[in-house]
Formats: sequence, structure tokens, C-alpha cells
Amino acid sequence: KCITTVQGLAESLDLKAMLTAFKKAFSCNGTIKKDKKGARVLQLSGDQRQAIRSFLVSQGHALDEDVNIHGA
Repeated sequence: KCITTVQGLAESLDLKAMLTAFKKAFSCNGTIKKDKKGARVLQLSGDQRQAIRSFLVSQGHALDEDVNIHGA
């Protein structure tokens, strides 16, 4: 099983609303966790890397070149 994590998003974003949108759009489960430094991290079930990138870019939350996909 695989988990997709999303970190480094702007603090001004409503991660709870974004998580709800991700879960609905990608038909997956997810949660918000805090890392060791206290930063908020989204965790989604399954390999959602490309879907997350497309969503963030299309909604204007990130530029394509600013999204790093690890493990690809």
C-alpha cells in the first residue's frame, strides 16, 4: 500500500478544505498530520502524486516547476 504526502504548502491555505477537495476528487481517504518540526502535512491513501500536481497547478496554488515529486 502507498501513501502520498503533501508538504510545503502556504500557511494561508485552508488545508482542511483542500483535504476535503482531494478526497472527493481522487476518491481516496486522507488526514492532516504534523511533522517533527510542527509543519502541517497532508497524507492521502494511494499514489496520488500526479493528481495532486495537476490539482495544485490548475487551482493556482503552485507553479508546475515548484512541485517536486519524489519516488517517480
